[in-house]
Amino acid sequence: MGYYRVVDDRRGKLNYGLQLLLGTIATLPHQSHWAFTLVASIQDAQAFGHELSSLLNGNHTVRFNGKEVSTIGVKVVAVVEEGVGAIVTARSEIESEGQSLLYDFGNGTCIISVFGAKGKLLIRKVTPGGVENLIDAIARNLETRKQLNGEGDRQIIRAGIEAKTFEYGTTGWNFRHIYQVELKPWVQSTLATALKAGEPWRATSSAVLAVGGGSELPQITQLLTAKGITPITQGHWANARGLAKLAQLKQRRGS
Repeated sequence: MGYYRVVDDRRGKLNYGLQLLLGTIATLPHQSHWAFTLVASIQDAQAFGHELSSLLNGNHTVRFNGKEVSTIGVKVVAVVEEGVGAIVTARSEIESEGQSLLYDFGNGTCIISVFGAKGKLLIRKVTPGGVENLIDAIARNLETRKQLNGEGDRQIIRAGIEAKTFEYGTTGWNFRHIYQVELKPWVQSTLATALKAGEPWRATSSAVLAVGGGSELPQITQLLTAKGITPITQGHWANARGLAKLAQLKQRRGS
């Protein structure tokens, strides 16, 4: 069975942004009417922001999980650059008039963003590879294949890492030692590449921050801290929570 990842297509957030939003709403308790004020983010908001806003805005009639039809009202009050939400979340860690360097260690890529005064994006670079490379290495590890009579299930491995138990589902098998084996080459090939890409802006940045699931990996948080990089607490939520704060502010101001 094949699958599609939004990250594989530069227009992925435009093509599937509404579906992703509605899919998220579908996980909430059923309501017949919803009204959302949104601040969204996308790579290159200047180029794609208006289009994304147009695709999300409006009233959408949907049937979730076989229940009664729901009407979803969406009002997009702003579309900002990716990473702005994290800067808002970390406002206590940064100087509003200073420069901030943000590493976003994601599933498929690592994004390096440099923000100037008041969160203005100055530079954005993307390096290939992310947490999925580490998970893939664990799944393909020789001992994993011997233990499971084949490659490991990536989602089960991810769940074990996120829980920090390293338990492979309910099998009773623990892959912590394999994580340790595969972590070092992942750091050398993926993490180090991203850190090197951001190095030119370290000296001029008053804050150096890290978000994304990769910043929360066991041992990686400590490694980043040792290098003078501040991982934001619950970094995988940092962007979303910051965007929510922006939306609340704009709603109160009547934007």
